[in-house]
Formats: sequence, structure tokens, C-alpha cells
Amino acid sequence: MLQQLAAVAGILHRDGIHGLENRDSAGYHVGQIAYGRSHQIQGCSRHAMNRNRKMLRILPCRLLLRRLALAIAAVAWVAGCAHLDPAPVEETTRTAEPVTDDQPSVVVSQDEAYALLLQAEKAVTPQRESLLLQAADAYRQQGDYSRLGKALQEIDPGTLGTDLLVRYSVLYGDWALAQRHLDDAARVLLNPTLLAIKQDQGLDTASAARLHALRARLYELQQKPLDALHERLLESTLIQGSPTPEAEQRELNEAIWRQLAQLRDEDFSVLEYADTSNKAEEQLLAGWVALARIQRMHPGELDKQSAALKDWERSYPVHPANRFMPADMAMLKQVQGELPRRIALLLPLTGKRAQAGQSVRDGFMTMHYQHLANGDAGLQIDVVDSNGAPDILTAYNSAVTQGAEMVVGPLEREQVQVLANQPRLPVPTLALNNPPVLNNPSSAPMVPPAELYQFSLNPEEEAMQVADAAASSQLRRALVIAPQGERGERLLQAFSRRWQTLGGEVTGQVRYSPNSGNYGVLLADTVGIDLASGQLRPGKSLPDMVFYVGNSLDAASMMETLARNGVGEVPVYATSQVLDGQRMDARVDGLRVCLSPWQAGVGPLRTDGAAPSGADLLFAMGADAQALHSRLALMRVNTSLRIPGNTGYLNLDDERRVVRTLVWGVLKDGQIQIRSSSGRF
Repeated sequence: MLQQLAAVAGILHRDGIHGLENRDSAGYHVGQIAYGRSHQIQGCSRHAMNRNRKMLRILPCRLLLRRLALAIAAVAWVAGCAHLDPAPVEETTRTAEPVTDDQPSVVVSQDEAYALLLQAEKAVTPQRESLLLQAADAYRQQGDYSRLGKALQEIDPGTLGTDLLVRYSVLYGDWALAQRHLDDAARVLLNPTLLAIKQDQGLDTASAARLHALRARLYELQQKPLDALHERLLESTLIQGSPTPEAEQRELNEAIWRQLAQLRDEDFSVLEYADTSNKAEEQLLAGWVALARIQRMHPGELDKQSAALKDWERSYPVHPANRFMPADMAMLKQVQGELPRRIALLLPLTGKRAQAGQSVRDGFMTMHYQHLANGDAGLQIDVVDSNGAPDILTAYNSAVTQGAEMVVGPLEREQVQVLANQPRLPVPTLALNNPPVLNNPSSAPMVPPAELYQFSLNPEEEAMQVADAAASSQLRRALVIAPQGERGERLLQAFSRRWQTLGGEVTGQVRYSPNSGNYGVLLADTVGIDLASGQLRPGKSLPDMVFYVGNSLDAASMMETLARNGVGEVPVYATSQVLDGQRMDARVDGLRVCLSPWQAGVGPLRTDGAAPSGADLLFAMGADAQALHSRLALMRVNTSLRIPGNTGYLNLDDERRVVRTLVWGVLKDGQIQIRSSSGRF
């Protein structure tokens, strides 16, 4: 019998254990663990045995081998095939002393983490959960989020006391956000039981600050900047005066500054009258809002901003931003001394694009004259016709030779491509379009020169922001409707790429002939609706949202057809192309539109009343280009720096492209009603 057991053990060792060891490169079982309530160990009960089987899926396979040897020895003893007392099994796995809840977290090796899991297997509640949390924290410190998640799955949070619940929530929130499981993160981090725990009831300062930081990350990913800012401020109140490393305080300041940069002017009005019921947070908020106002006031007039910053420093001597000033604000004085004093405005003033060039010029000069009236003298503008020379390089180099320290333009895509193909440019250049292709004759990808910045009214930006807004509203399945032709295809593809990147699914695409007015068959066939009965065909379901590209006339017919086919309750999103100047009728009520502040009737030019009647979006672009020319260096240092413009809220990405964050409106009775940037839409 002993020989038979030995043979069985050999087979198990060769085929069973070695099979487990081959499941991943580290030699550990990586199967998913079913979630279940933890049970107190009572002898060799069935519940304890089931729980132990689940625990084995986290433990290393060398421990499985040792346990299997023990099991085989036990079988031999029970069978009576050996009458000798079994030799004691030597303990080869190093164990770790349990860490009490009030001790600080320490770095634990992998072997110690395994030992903690082994101890948890033998422990009873609440010591079992404490050991599991210690092991989970060790995995977090090691960056092993796979095993961190498996360890947390062995814990039922409903059984945890205050201290353990806080520790569990911090670890689970970190894990869920790292995996982009936002619903799971919200369920744990916003748990009412957790939110009700006060600092004098078992919530230490460090844990409270960590929870605020995790909630801020959650809200940032959910695109809720006001909520994220509130959590960052609460975190800041907790770490002030604490022995927090300087790098951590700087990082928190920059995080708060990034949140403020994302807000619109109307959001600031809300913040200025906010009653937080937390005096420390109110004082912090007041200082941050005042500093952000300085950043946004007098665009292009850095001398006035520098003077206002000095006043702020005197008014808020103990504010954390006074100790660690955001990088772009700290650079104000330096940038002020490096501003160009002569600019060449390189635009098409003759030829087929002359009207567009003149609109941009008029907007640029209108903003320039406003600055002159406010006492900002010394900037010289040379208006140059980009079509007045044999080629764009000749016109560009001539302007630089005559003394231009910066060039704004050109406007035409092909001319921008010529500049983008240069290895370098002699002066900073703000191109007013994106090049159609960035390549060289060998078709190898080309990086534009470091001196080239790009600012455009690219309609693809609107399509991508539609995807962002719908995804933030937890919509996942989209029907896309676009007109036939190159422009419709570009917007359809821009939306689809961004949508799929965000985890969305395109359930159908409709390409229609503009102004035809009859879309019933197209829509019904794509959605899966039987025209005879008006019902969905078996296996079909309605999309969560519709993305529409087209003019107002087609929009009215399209939305009427959607309503007639049972899709009327599905939200419909559109780009600003739908605002084509035609009268909107009641059929488009409820249409959500992504548009620029200028189109919404707001923005700096509208507020100041400086725009002449009949001015178009290119006029607004010219005014924004004038505001941008003095801020590009600051925006390059801080890509979160957002300038309130007429064509959008403007910031610079890592590739030196100006990104326009647009506003949202909903059509009602033919009029656009602007919606707040916070919350879902």
C-alpha cells in the first residue's frame, strides 16, 4: 500500500503540481477567485474547507506541494499501512508576525506576503481579514495589482469593523482605479458607511487624506471637475502642517491647479459663493480662486498679471500656493521679459481664401487695439499676404528677415504642411491650421519642428468631445449618422476611434444623402426595427445614444424619423455644424450640441461687446490667436493651463497643438441653452 501511495504521490507531483507551476511565469495559480462571504473556522467544517480551497489559488505552488505531501502522509496513517509515528514535517515557509492596525505600513517581501496569506488561512475573523489586508498592501507596494485584487476578493467588507473597513476601502479604491473599474471604485469609496466615519471615530489623518485623494481621482476619471476639486481641497486641509514630504505637497498643489484650469468662468462664480461648511476648505478655496482669476484676467497683458500676483502674495501669506507656486504662475516674470515685440501676421489677403484671411486679421487686430487702449504699447504687427510671394517659405523668411520675432499663420493647410516639413524654424510660429499630412518624401513619420505651434478650428475635435461627453454619462452603445462625402466620413471616423478607445461600441453606421428628407428605411434597417410592426426585431436592442453629423434641415427630419421608429427617447448628440444659420423648429428640441463659446453667444469678445455685427468664427479665432501669442511659453510649461477664449477654452497638448475645450448646449424652441460643465449630460 505504501508503494501504491508513493506511486500516486509521484503522479500527482509530476502531472498535478507541475501543471500548476506552468500556469504563469511566476509559478502561481492565476485563475479567478469567486467572491464569497468569509466564515469563521470551526474544526474541519465544510465552509472552512471551501474557503481554504479558494485561498490555495493565491498561495504559491511550493506551498501546495508541501500541503499535498502532508495529505498523502495523513492518508497512509489512516489506512494503517504504517505503524510508525510520522516524522515531524519541517516548517520551511518563513512566517511574519501579525501587524496591528495602528502600526504604520512597512515594505513586505513576496515571501512575507505569502506567509501572511498562509497565516490568514488558519486565522479567524477579524485576524484573518487583518492578515489578508497586510498581504494585499504588500502586493500594492510591489505593484502586483493582479494578486492585490485576488486577496481583496477573499474579504467581505460587510463584516469589517471601522479600522479594517478604512484599510480595505483605501486598497480596493486604489486597485479599482488602477483597473479603470469606476463603478466598483465608486461603490466602495462612496459607501455611506465609510463616509459616515469621522476622524475621531477611527479614521486617522493619513487614511482620510488618502481617501480624499482616491475620490478625487475617481471624479477626475468621471469628468466631474468640481467634485474632484472639493476632494483635493479637503486633502490639502489635512496635510497642511503635517510632516508631509515637500514633493507630495507640490504634487497636490499642481493637482488642484489642474482642476481649476479645467473650470469655466461660470464655474468660478459658483465657487465664489460656495458654502462648504468647512472653514479651512473655504479659506483655501478663496485663495485658489483668486489666483486662478489672475491667471485668466488680461490675456496677453502679463505686466498686469505680474502686478496682480504680487498683491495676491501679500493677501494670502500662509496659503500653500504661496509656498509652492504653480509653475506657470512662477514663470510670469521670466516670460514677461521674453515676449516678442514684433509679430508677422501671415495670412491670405488675396486669392480664394482672402475673405477668411481678412476675418482672422480683423479679429487679431481688434484684440490688439483693445490692449493698446489698456496701455499695453510696444507691440508691432506686420500684416503680410501669404500669397504675395512665389511660395510660403519665401513669404515666411522675408517676414523674419525684416525683424519678426514671432509669426502667426499661415492659414491654409498645405502651407502649414510646408512649415511642418522643415527641420527647424527661426522663430516661434503659431500656425492657424493643422497640416494634412506630416511626412517626408520617404514616407517616414516626421515630427514638426519644436518652434511650430498649431491652432485650428478642426471639426474632428468636436466629434471627439462628443465621445468624451457621452462616455462620461456612462453611455456605451452608439449609433452614428453622417452624410455621405469626405467631411462626414472624417467626423464619423474621428468619433468612432475616440469612442472605441473609451470602451464604447458602435452598433451601427448610417451614411445618408444630404437634403433627401427620407431616412426611415435607412434608420430602421440599421437599428433593427421592423417597419410593418414598428417593433425591434428579435435579438436587436436600441443604442444608448446617437451621434449625428449634418445640417439643421436634415437634423429635423432625422430626429422626427428616430421618434417615429421608437428611438425618440435615446439622446442625440451633434457637432456645431447643425447650427448653420437656418431656423430650427420644434423637431430638433432636445438635441445636444457641442459648440464654441462664440457660437453660444459668450466668450471674451461677446462679454466686452467688442465684436462687430456680422463677425464670424474666424474673427473669433483671430482674437484668440492674439491672446495666445503671449501665453504659449506658459502653456508649454503647464499643459493644464487653460485660457478662456472665444473659440473654446484653450490649452496646449504635448505635441504643441492648441486644444479647444468646447461648451455644451441643448436646443429648445430653436434656441441654444448652455449647460454647466459639471455633472452628466
